[in-house]
Amino acid sequence: MKRHISLLGCILLLVIAANATPPDIRALLPKNNEVKGWVRDGKPRVFSHDELWEYINGGADVYLDYGFRKVAAVDMKNGSRTITVDIYDMNKLEGAFGMYARERSPGYKFIKIGAEGYREGVALNFYQSRYYVKLTAFTDDAPTRKVLTRLANVVSKNIGSGKKPPALLSLFPPRGKKKHTETYEAKRFLGSTALRSSFTAKYNRKGAKFTAFVCRTKSSARARARLNIFRPKLSDRGSLDKLVQNLGDQALTGRVKSGDVVLVRKGAYILGIVPAPGSKVTTAFMKSFLARIGK
Repeated sequence: MKRHISLLGCILLLVIAANATPPDIRALLPKNNEVKGWVRDGKPRVFSHDELWEYINGGADVYLDYGFRKVAAVDMKNGSRTITVDIYDMNKLEGAFGMYARERSPGYKFIKIGAEGYREGVALNFYQSRYYVKLTAFTDDAPTRKVLTRLANVVSKNIGSGKKPPALLSLFPPRGKKKHTETYEAKRFLGSTALRSSFTAKYNRKGAKFTAFVCRTKSSARARARLNIFRPKLSDRGSLDKLVQNLGDQALTGRVKSGDVVLVRKGAYILGIVPAPGSKVTTAFMKSFLARIGK
């Protein structure tokens, strides 16, 4: 009986491991005639973590900061027209979003694909699950732009799930938030690794322009430790304490290079704004921000 239970346990572990393993990234690329008339021009190419510099001339370090694992690329051809499809495996949803957000602009034409995507000139980029997908055409005309969308839809379908944005983005209060300004700062924020893994968004409330940010640590103790690490970065500490009295579990205010900053810890979360308006706008915003975390 024990032997059967052990065998069943091993099978379950193997099933879990198999489900956790991402598919061969080449299988996500478009195949011949999935979009009629468009076929692969040569075999797909794959570049790993250590080979990225061979594929993109400059900028590889940023991709690595966001968790890059590998990229699969293929040229799709129809007569004299060519479209290159790149699928970057960024290891996690946060990394895919972060890299995508670094390369998009709020003024682009956003389209419904994956978790979010946009089309700009001869490029169509989107992110979905752990993947950042980039399609680039070499002809700028209406038929080619339509094919860009069709090929992108093929890739999105191949990826399957993961069409929701990172959960922490839902914590940003909607009022006054500028669309498509959210970012993910993987390694550092406000010049410090203490605020790594922060999501940010730009706001304009009652004429006050500022950036809100939030990061989630593994525990309340970790969040407290991070604030203590960040504390020496501040000058004029305590200058805005009166605006965040009795908010959250711990508050820290002062000044950094980009202006006054307010940070409030609630459990394992650190939330803040910079440059913080020296007015009730700060108090009202932080209250609404904290309320979205829940208890």
